[in-house]
Amino acid sequence: MILVDKGPCKYVRHSSYTGAFVAILGLSLLAHPILSIVVSIITFVAYYFRIKNEEKH
Repeated sequence: MILVDKGPCKYVRHSSYTGAFVAILGLSLLAHPILSIVVSIITFVAYYFRIKNEEKH
């Protein structure tokens, strides 16, 4: 296994989740600013618990 210590992967463990979160944030900003905050918070919390559960396994 290789440990990445350069670039964005140095700070982000699950780059696909981060990409999805950024995409959802961008798309929701196009829809409505208040809605974007709500959707982003819900998505962040859902990803947080999913990642936490995956790390356990």
